[in-house]
Amino acid sequence: MIGHDPKSQGPHFISRRAFVLGIGASLLLGSTGFPKFARAQNRPIKVGIILPEQGPFSQDSKSLVAGFECCLKEKGPSGIQVIRRDPGSKDEKTLEILAQMLVVDKVDFVISPMSLDGAEKTVHGVSDSSAVLFVTNPSVKLVAGELCQSRSFRVRPNTYQRSSPLAPWAIQNLGRLAFITGPRDKEGNETADFFAYSFDRSGGTFGDRVMVPVGSDNFRSVLDAIEKTKNDVIFAGFGKKDALGFFKAIESRKHRPWLKRIVGPDSLVSYPAGAAALGKAADGVKTLGCVKNPSDFAQRIRKTVGVDVPDIERAAEGYDIASIVHLSVKGVSWDSQTPALPLIEYIENLSVEGPRGVITFDKNHEPVVDMAIREWSVSTHGLQPKTVQDIKGVRSLDFGCGKVGFPQRPSGETKEEGPLWEDLEE
Repeated sequence: MIGHDPKSQGPHFISRRAFVLGIGASLLLGSTGFPKFARAQNRPIKVGIILPEQGPFSQDSKSLVAGFECCLKEKGPSGIQVIRRDPGSKDEKTLEILAQMLVVDKVDFVISPMSLDGAEKTVHGVSDSSAVLFVTNPSVKLVAGELCQSRSFRVRPNTYQRSSPLAPWAIQNLGRLAFITGPRDKEGNETADFFAYSFDRSGGTFGDRVMVPVGSDNFRSVLDAIEKTKNDVIFAGFGKKDALGFFKAIESRKHRPWLKRIVGPDSLVSYPAGAAALGKAADGVKTLGCVKNPSDFAQRIRKTVGVDVPDIERAAEGYDIASIVHLSVKGVSWDSQTPALPLIEYIENLSVEGPRGVITFDKNHEPVVDMAIREWSVSTHGLQPKTVQDIKGVRSLDFGCGKVGFPQRPSGETKEEGPLWEDLEE
């Protein structure tokens, strides 16, 4: 598959001129334009990492970088040069750093910030370069949706993949009446929407949905609604501090039986830091994740690079990105004058084996990955996961690359239903 030309994406992509003006033209004076992959044969292949050292994504960033470094160390000398720069706790320096990486450093690969704003800026900025971009935010619009472009890839499951597979399992094993909650932001609402979409299509119904502002410690309205509606399934899309606050609120009301009914994405009980903080407060919760053996992989990273990672799923993401770069160094002729297209085609056809098993890419460059539903229980080693169902080859829906709405309805769509993406944008 050859990716779509970003120039055809209309107003969703900014031109090189607009990008330059947005970050300050003085940085680019004297430049002859963005790099076009003309390479000296023996020069290093450069990877630009735009991840913060402080702020809400600092621990996720630490995990991803540790996984990346672990992979490169295990695979040995590779001619890869890593350039990491801090965009600030709110990714406010993203465009300035990206311009320097593309024009001055001439990086071949870019790893985006994790915030939606930072990731979207990076997608726009890279669109007129020859660098390959790894998007680390899960919002579907960035890769499979309206901002899709040929040089963007995602290794971590998107918001659809992180929640949708839970729905049929929950109906079969817990019941048909669901309550939905999570953070009231773009990622949280997307994740909740996709669980609701799949739960409805699997034959379920809904008692209520209550979303909570990010960072809030007030879960009273959520708990009151759960008590009132008497649901079989509680989908919770929280992560990190919000997840801790949610479970502590349940514990304070002595509603421990609820835990057996709670399902959510991997962020709900992030391993190992989240699991350690939650302990028995999350005993019985089910989550959906990818890493085959979280404990062994965490120990492997500690032994290889000396880092205790807070989030093993992010570490696996970093590991697999490094694997793709490492394979590309050997698999692409870098002394070519125009290797951008061969590089994209090479990555499109890769099968990458790592801590999450084998990963491939669909036509929109979203990952196709095995996942597993795990139940968390307290043991002598703390809160630990046990796999209750493996799910092979989890794919994303086709969200209509570069468009709003489905260009063609998925096989599961019915004629009387409206386009899913338009519903999400309301």
